[in-house]
Amino acid sequence: MKKLLFALLGAALMTISCGKQNPDDNDVGGDNLQPASATTVYTGTCSVTTGPSPSNLDGSVVEVTLGDKTLEIKFVKISFVPGKMPAMDIYMKEIPFTKDGDSGKIVFERDDFDPWCLGVEYPNYHVTGLSGSIDGGNIEFALTFGSIPTSFAGAVQK
Repeated sequence: MKKLLFALLGAALMTISCGKQNPDDNDVGGDNLQPASATTVYTGTCSVTTGPSPSNLDGSVVEVTLGDKTLEIKFVKISFVPGKMPAMDIYMKEIPFTKDGDSGKIVFERDDFDPWCLGVEYPNYHVTGLSGSIDGGNIEFALTFGSIPTSFAGAVQK
């Protein structure tokens, strides 16, 4: 009888745990219904002004994931102070955009938010003044990370 009770209890727990859905998943279900998104990789130059003149980080990589109404920009393994700061992935999420129906040009901007790094919001790189565009396989944008003016210009990685 005890074995039957434990088997029924185990089956009930498995049913409950399998029925839960992570609302952050981008699949159908939960409250966060979003279409499948496409990620495009761009290679280019990230310019960072930390002193009297900008530093150009050639070969920088940015991934852009386009959703239905927002996009996400990810700096891939970026170090704004090479040799003094470890390279990290930095995510800027939920950036609203508009798309021109005729040309396909995407224009985006967002102000006053914390990017994500290492799985948490990263207030040390608080973002202000993010604005940019994606047009014909090219991307350009500018922003300020904390007090550091930063820009990126690149093309689709081949």
